[in-house]
Amino acid sequence: MIGNIAHQWRQPLSAISSTASSMLLQLQLDLLEKKDIEKSYNSIIKYSDFLSQTVEDFRSFFKENKQKEEFDMIKTLHNTITITSATYKDAAIQIAYNFDVEELYAYGFANELSQVYLNILSNAKDILKNSEDQNKIVKIRAYENDNFNVVEIIDNAGGINEEIIDKIFDPYFTTKHQSQGTGIGLYMSKEIIEKHMSGQLTAHNTKFKFQSKEYIGACFKIELPRL
Repeated sequence: MIGNIAHQWRQPLSAISSTASSMLLQLQLDLLEKKDIEKSYNSIIKYSDFLSQTVEDFRSFFKENKQKEEFDMIKTLHNTITITSATYKDAAIQIAYNFDVEELYAYGFANELSQVYLNILSNAKDILKNSEDQNKIVKIRAYENDNFNVVEIIDNAGGINEEIIDKIFDPYFTTKHQSQGTGIGLYMSKEIIEKHMSGQLTAHNTKFKFQSKEYIGACFKIELPRL
């Protein structure tokens, strides 16, 4: 989470610093005009507003829901992607959307679902950063069936080893180095979806096409009961 905040803030902080340095240099060279001052101030205000909004986004993300409520799974997804956008951009990962519906209303804890989304998206980013494929893609599908609202998050990193795919939701299971985590993420994600919101969280390997090319990757499927 700290890494996501750092990535979100790096570009606007750099822009503020560059703008201020440019203003100082122009002032020292006696080249600063009123229109340049206004333009620079407006830029600094814009970037400051972005930083402030980022703080609010993260505060909202960690706000604890005391009671279950009706919420839109797709809106929650977009809010989470906003948090991860900078790290995805740095890793040159493209998100491809395939939504059959514009809204998916469920009943439960929106912020807990955000944490599930974030965990899956962060895992996809980590595996894709080590992928040799030039095109790094996360495909997100959203649709509904007879009983469930469904969101699928699919990467093109080659899939999960079949020898461990049945273990990835076990507590403390991880393929990462010890310094990268305890493996509690997917276990807790499954607990949130299945015990807190009466849904299902599963994973399987799948093939998909993107821009006429076929890829293989892991698909994490989140299902919450339809209202």
